[in-house]
Amino acid sequence: MDCSKFIMSIDELMSLPPVHYKLAFHLKARPDGYNFTCDPNDPLLDIDLPRPENAKYFYAPLTIGKIVAEMNKRMWDEKMEGRGGVIMPGGNQPMNISFSLAEGGDCGPGIFLYEHGETFQTVPDAMNVFFVHRNVSYAGWADFPGQNFYLNNVLTDLFGPEYFPWWRKGRLSNHEFGHTRRLRHSFHCNNPCNGVDLDADAECYGSCCGGGGSGCACWGGSQQSLTMAYGESIYNFTVCEYEQLWNYIINNPSAYQDFDPCAEDFNGDPYIVDYNGHVVWDQKKMFATDVRIRTGTTLEITCEVHMGRDRYIIVEEGAKLIVNGGKITNLCDVYWRGIKAYGGNTDFDVKITNAAIIENTSAAAVSMFAPEPWPAIQNWGNGILHAENSFFNNTRRMVEFMSWSPMPNSSHIINCVQDGGLWGATNWNCRNILIENTVFKNLERDAVVTEKGNFYLINNSFQSDVNSVRLNHTTVSMPTIMTENVFKSDYTGVNSFGGTFGFHEIHDNIFATEGLIGMFMDGNNTFVATENQFMNILGAAVMNIGSTNHGRHIGNSFGLNYVGLYSDGENKSYSFLGNCFQSTFGDIYIDGTVIPIVGSNNILPANNCFTHNGSLGSPILDITGNINPPFYYVLPPASVNPDCRSLINTSTNVIPLYSQTDPGLPDCAFNNVYEPEMFNCDPDGLGNDLAAAYEYISNLYYSTINPQTKAEIQACYDLIKSMLSGYYAEEGKFDSLRTLYSTSGSDQDFVNIFSSYILENNLNAATNFLSSIDTTEISEPLNDFIIIQEINLTRLPMGPFFIPSGQELDTIYHIANKDHSFATYAKSLYFALTEISINSDIPQFILNGQQYREIKEKTDKEVTIYPNPFRDVLNISTKGYEKLRLIAYDLYGRIIYTSNEFDTNYQVITQNWTPGVYFIVMKEGKKQIFSERIVLFK
Repeated sequence: MDCSKFIMSIDELMSLPPVHYKLAFHLKARPDGYNFTCDPNDPLLDIDLPRPENAKYFYAPLTIGKIVAEMNKRMWDEKMEGRGGVIMPGGNQPMNISFSLAEGGDCGPGIFLYEHGETFQTVPDAMNVFFVHRNVSYAGWADFPGQNFYLNNVLTDLFGPEYFPWWRKGRLSNHEFGHTRRLRHSFHCNNPCNGVDLDADAECYGSCCGGGGSGCACWGGSQQSLTMAYGESIYNFTVCEYEQLWNYIINNPSAYQDFDPCAEDFNGDPYIVDYNGHVVWDQKKMFATDVRIRTGTTLEITCEVHMGRDRYIIVEEGAKLIVNGGKITNLCDVYWRGIKAYGGNTDFDVKITNAAIIENTSAAAVSMFAPEPWPAIQNWGNGILHAENSFFNNTRRMVEFMSWSPMPNSSHIINCVQDGGLWGATNWNCRNILIENTVFKNLERDAVVTEKGNFYLINNSFQSDVNSVRLNHTTVSMPTIMTENVFKSDYTGVNSFGGTFGFHEIHDNIFATEGLIGMFMDGNNTFVATENQFMNILGAAVMNIGSTNHGRHIGNSFGLNYVGLYSDGENKSYSFLGNCFQSTFGDIYIDGTVIPIVGSNNILPANNCFTHNGSLGSPILDITGNINPPFYYVLPPASVNPDCRSLINTSTNVIPLYSQTDPGLPDCAFNNVYEPEMFNCDPDGLGNDLAAAYEYISNLYYSTINPQTKAEIQACYDLIKSMLSGYYAEEGKFDSLRTLYSTSGSDQDFVNIFSSYILENNLNAATNFLSSIDTTEISEPLNDFIIIQEINLTRLPMGPFFIPSGQELDTIYHIANKDHSFATYAKSLYFALTEISINSDIPQFILNGQQYREIKEKTDKEVTIYPNPFRDVLNISTKGYEKLRLIAYDLYGRIIYTSNEFDTNYQVITQNWTPGVYFIVMKEGKKQIFSERIVLFK
């Protein structure tokens, strides 16, 4: 396999635009003074006219013009009655090669006259044709290959005693031009086309000739009238010669060769790949048109394919594209448009694997939107991508998944890298897509975005200018699972809008210092975040998730935040348990409501470890703000010394609940986190267990009268209800899901019932349900939700083809900026329509923490690791540290490399390491000063 040069077939080559050559003719006088002239009044104007006695000059522009016209004619002219061009079944086809005269000259374009003895001067940006005078038997020769060819004794022929057929010079010029493009004589024994579609022996009366041509007695031996033969009637090229000539052209661009495969005005028909089977491209290709893979064909690319301006590779329904270690890139320093797949296969539609590269696209590298107009495009979608161990460089998006209705999708992206671009992976309506061990970096917007779809995000690294993950649900949808990721984006790690049936699960992730906010749960949301490390300015923000939506931060580490947790608005079922804080301003800031009791049965402590570590006189704040209703915490009995690590706050706004049992001192580590267990709030997650737990807690909840007890039970009731809803939604039990929310008549229940119809793709039922709600006596939030969904119901069938009116956008924008739980759906819809993000406001004093950190972190100390991803060598450079220790861990936490001392520039040889994800940790003494996730490719 040779990927160093383009090697293409005639069908592929004919999809390219024509090539054009500018010719510069250099005409030198004979020793006896015979020459060409620029004077149109000279009597010898035309070589077809009788020669006047004593005439010594020919009018150059007319003669040269006829030669160039003959060259073009023999490349193919429909008037030549089957002669000229390339010999094809069904009739000759054009060579797609043309000639004209170069600019400049002594007597018109491209004509340069010389006296006898004067030295030729080549024209750099033209192909040069020299009329020379030599006492040799051959009529011409050429640089093989090169920019110049030579015609011998033209003036001698013109002034000879016999009529000179001037078209011979056009025929000869094409022949010599072929030599400049590395074409051999058709009769040459080493002609690469010999035995393919010509017979070198037959071209020379039964015996091929191995010389350069001189002395080969092959005149008139060709039976195919081949241009590269000898004879009077030579017009044609074979298919093999066409391929040899054109492959030389595209591999050797030059100033004198006008070939632009990215020309904006070239609109060739798509190149069709139709083999009804498996075909492999193991040679380098270029295309100036779209490439279309027909149904039933699998195209495997193992070499390079270069695509022209704004061109697509289109994978029809039932077709497949495999990029197996190959590369698809652009031509001419302009972007191509990426891969478009119709979908339809049950295993995959597009597979990108084995260190393949997709790069430089102005749209998604892989898109599951079929290239069809509205409304025909609705007939396709939900295409499947398998991307493994591969690279996406400078692509507007890595991939856009889509389905016209919410559908499971078995796509996965594993061990890949996207470096550069606008977006990463976006998802509309596709469920359960896996992204694992993948690096997203240098993105201008968001790395992962989903609407009504969901992802499994495992062991990934995200770095972008805005959000690592944006969960953008315009109705209640399916949750995303995020485990062991590193979030390094500038604004947020996870930015979530809109509720889910079940919980977003956010577990064991690192929210790195680069981001302003680690988690931002903005509006209607359900989530559980456990054992994460938050190192952002603001660790997590929870704002108006709703009165019954459950949110939990359990066993997380908040390190070096300006503020650890910020809760604002209506978050009655939001709890935080067993978290440890090392904040520089405040650990927890609450403005609004959270769960009434953080603890279990009024006995066990919430078990949060605060920055002040139990010191009541610490200047670091735990909670500030106006609490209404009051926030409760567990106070140890008199027999136990007070320890503020088990408390929430000593403020008078916080009401203590006295315990009758000695709880013991709290454990601030992750291994002893207390969760509510009084009402079996964490069943196994199986449908029967959940249903039984829900029935029990529901009966208890509705039979309880005491408001305080009812508030305590409600947290568990909401939790079990949310878990059961997730099970019903995942299993497609939509009737059971709606029954679950048909009892209380709360605003949230209305929202969930409506959303279940959307998730079921029953838009008519959703419309009818929305219309059935009596809007005369409903709350403002629910009324706003109805207004938003009326617009959304118009949008959903059309997807990206929907164009909102200015009034609709104004309405959405107005509601998006309101301060209630359902405003999040307006925020999501506004983003879906405009790609403009609207987030709820974070208090300015928290945002000012960024300035505090910037001042604090201005230092001469620095650690840099590169490249990442890497192959055999990992480079580490440090600045400002005297003694560091390096430790490398694998994904299982095993130490695979250590170094106690090294210079400021250090190399780790990793040839024996297994490909995968590793963690590099740098320590100064016992203090960890640096950590980085790295990816090893082989």
